Amino acid sequence: MPRQRLIRLAALSLIFLGLSGLSACGFRPLYGTPEGASQSTAAALHQIYVAQINNATSRVGHLVYQKLERRLRQSGTGVDRSAPPRYRLNLHVKEREEGVAIEQDDTFTRFNIRLIATYELLDLDGNVLTKGTSQAVGTYNVVGNQYASHIGKKDAADRAATFVATDLTARLVSYFDAYGH
Repeated sequence: MPRQRLIRLAALSLIFLGLSGLSACGFRPLYGTPEGASQSTAAALHQIYVAQINNATSRVGHLVYQKLERRLRQSGTGVDRSAPPRYRLNLHVKEREEGVAIEQDDTFTRFNIRLIATYELLDLDGNVLTKGTSQAVGTYNVVGNQYASHIGKKDAADRAATFVATDLTARLVSYFDAYGH
């Protein structure tokens, strides 16, 4: 018994030492504050004006816009929320539906909803600070019940929009953490 206790104590000591060593190397968890933002990064996120998405009339484009706005505005406590925008985020969201499972009678029973969001972050002078692309795929099955298939399609689109908004927020947090502004 004493040997097992000694092994457990040694293992716990190693874990503790390993975790305490992370703080010495400058490691800080990405999600230490809401969306992983420091105070200055949170302030910068609040100063981003999200331009109307090119196809925000589509349900998925509107979902991406709403989810991104919510994520950018929730970051940081003590941030001046009334500060005027210093940045403009242009988004172009494309949605494509692809049939992936074909039955013998040439009908599709499974679909992918692919979202491709291209973004540019600009300063007030119109200079591009960062740009990139985020992609997500949501899948759903077509079943005998039309209502269930419709709900499955909406849920797949919602999951893809959530992923894109989360990914865009993480990219912006990384940019502001690295370059300040």
